Amino acid sequence: MSSILVKAYLHPDTQKQEIRRIHVDELTTKKYCDFVPKVTAAFPELKEAENVKLFWKDQENDLICLSTDSELSEAMSHQSSDDTVRVFLKTADTPAPEQCISPEE
Repeated sequence: MSSILVKAYLHPDTQKQEIRRIHVDELTTKKYCDFVPKVTAAFPELKEAENVKLFWKDQENDLICLSTDSELSEAMSHQSSDDTVRVFLKTADTPAPEQCISPEE
């Protein structure tokens, strides 16, 4: 089974930003409930964190919320030219965007 490279950014655009590269098998990228634990496991500090929110950036550089299988599928379909999927993780203590934008908007 092939794997997909995920570049995960914790606390993006802050001085606390951390970046991890994670290889995720293709099957894991189909289910949001399988994908989130795989990505968050790369950040030891998230083991006790609650309310971790995932986002991806669209072509207009907007942060788009990830919370369902269909939203994850949309994010996966927008891989960068280097075949890397970029996701952004924010916790309750990270400033989040004012509003989530769904892919349908």
